[in-house]
Amino acid sequence: MTIILQRRPAIDNLSFTRNLTEVPSFVSGYDDLIVNGLSQTVSGLVGNTEYYYRVRAFDGTTSENSNVIAVTTLPETDPLITISEIALPDFGEVIVGTDSSSQSFTVTAENLTEGVLVSASTDFFVSLDDSTYSSSVVLTQTAGVLDGEPVLVYVRFSPSSVGINNGTITLTSAGADDKTVSVVATGYIPTPELTVSTNSLPDFGDVLVGEESGSQSFTVSGSF
Repeated sequence: MTIILQRRPAIDNLSFTRNLTEVPSFVSGYDDLIVNGLSQTVSGLVGNTEYYYRVRAFDGTTSENSNVIAVTTLPETDPLITISEIALPDFGEVIVGTDSSSQSFTVTAENLTEGVLVSASTDFFVSLDDSTYSSSVVLTQTAGVLDGEPVLVYVRFSPSSVGINNGTITLTSAGADDKTVSVVATGYIPTPELTVSTNSLPDFGDVLVGEESGSQSFTVSGSF
């Protein structure tokens, strides 16, 4: 909190208290504080609390105390994580051992004291660049907000087994309520298919016993 006075000369003494009584209980360090200038930052206060202050001016002699002025500090706020989506569209069917296309959501935050950990459940993976994926990433913060926010988080599905996977992407940080993005996908193994180039070969004709006919051929291909 900064106390600013508009009149000159400079403040001589600043007294700051949280109790307005005949014998004030001064905030430590602010009882009869000498100030050089027209403002003074006051630290160590409690949020959403009423405080009182008074000043004296000095211009060769010291004035009487000013009237007492009441101020209320802003409420303290807990860390907050905000996500753009609470659920991503179905990733659909993805072949076991391959990667799905990516989807994404954005994250912002307030009043953080540490970074935000983004963790994916089994077979889902997260990334900050849509290139390098892992089971978790950390969103760094400076002065309570995420670096580069809103931060884009990418998600993809890389199934290791067959079946529907109802998963989550969970975001956590100290003091903040956890946030969760729901994700769903299905891992599957397709039925192999064989393809031949022809259903029949031309008649090989008459071939003497013990002799070999001319050769014929066809091609075979397979796919999932």
